[in-house]
Amino acid sequence: MTSCRYDKDAKDYLRADGEPCRVDDYDGKPTTHCSAQRTCSQHVGADELTCPRCMARTRGNLRKVASLSALMLAEAIDVGVESAAANLAGPGGDYAIFSARRMIAKRWIFEHLPEAKWEQAMTNLLDDDDDRHPYSVLTRWQMMLSEDWGHDLPAKLSITGAAAYLERNLSRLANDPEQDWPLFAAEVRKVHSHMEAVLHNDTRPERGAPCPDCRSDGHVVRLHRVYGHWCEGSDCMRFHHADTSDDRWVCSRNRAHVWTHAAYSNYLEERGA
Repeated sequence: MTSCRYDKDAKDYLRADGEPCRVDDYDGKPTTHCSAQRTCSQHVGADELTCPRCMARTRGNLRKVASLSALMLAEAIDVGVESAAANLAGPGGDYAIFSARRMIAKRWIFEHLPEAKWEQAMTNLLDDDDDRHPYSVLTRWQMMLSEDWGHDLPAKLSITGAAAYLERNLSRLANDPEQDWPLFAAEVRKVHSHMEAVLHNDTRPERGAPCPDCRSDGHVVRLHRVYGHWCEGSDCMRFHHADTSDDRWVCSRNRAHVWTHAAYSNYLEERGA
């Protein structure tokens, strides 16, 4: 198979020799590139739109959304009812009912308010789509695809049921020119990232308050948390910390600015944070 890459300047897929990629080496037929995202240079069949690698990424995100949703209630109980976790653990809105009510509200605005006030009134309506709640996103896609493909909907929609339906039909969705696969993949990825952030299960560093030492010279740089070592390796000889005693808060601008977790906590108390 020809190895190629997408060049932003040339706005084209280029081979290793710099020539445009037009023909597959293994069969001599015109090249068809994955259309899931512009940066993907994988070759696909003539009747395909999305490569297996891009489908696998979205399938992984879909499975993770279903798994993380089961953990959200415990997180909500731990952090409180006013948290993002409580919002995600709670029931999602029925997309069909919500859209119908929003349409009724629009009709009332058009019939009872002067045209000059339409724009201001429309800004007070809730967004038509909730792009962060797993129930809203997954069931909305299930309903839209079921309508397009003539599938029967279950009596009761759920996150796990919608995720299972979407995974069963993932290949068809990814290669259906009538569907917007890039939008679907982006929405599932956004939901997954949001849920990981709410559960503190993502790989991004935990950011804290601005570095006190850098603030003295006019810079505002946030500290990030470096955790003490912990693993489950039976042959690991490093000291394992079961609490926060060995955690450090380190400045990303100057790594010499280091605070112990206890000192950092005292600093926050002094600031009243």
